Amino acid sequence: MTDQKVRRKRPVHVERRSDGRWAVVREGNKKASAVHPTREQAVKHARSMASKSGCEVYVHDREGAVREHDSYGAAAETHEEALGREVASVLLTRPDTGAVERQITYRDEGETFIVRVESYPSTEESRPGGRTDPVGRAPAESETYERLDRKEVRRRYPELWEKMSYS
Repeated sequence: MTDQKVRRKRPVHVERRSDGRWAVVREGNKKASAVHPTREQAVKHARSMASKSGCEVYVHDREGAVREHDSYGAAAETHEEALGREVASVLLTRPDTGAVERQITYRDEGETFIVRVESYPSTEESRPGGRTDPVGRAPAESETYERLDRKEVRRRYPELWEKMSYS
């Protein structure tokens, strides 16, 4: 690994506009990179941009919530190299606190897995208009990593386990 930092491109978002069309917007830009009549066309365009520049894609639904997230290039390779192959991920809102959690599992050696949990504050506690996390809230409050066996993943992370069993 070199001492130079990898320059990461800003993520690309697919968002619905008020006129019903779908915009492809690079995070931080005021203008859309492209506008398409259908979500599918916009997603295809966004994935192409992300693939070429090695960044992330966030696909929003009609209400603005993130429904899909993919990483391309350097960001994805870094996690793959450090943690193993990504098996599954889920985005959940905790009913008790309203906080949002992204749970990601990576296959480690043998029958062990690494579970990464990113936690974000509830809507009321976040700064309005922020787009630095998967659902447009404030930056992550915490990020944890745990090495678990198959049985423990199933017991502690049932939604993630269900997603893993379909992989």
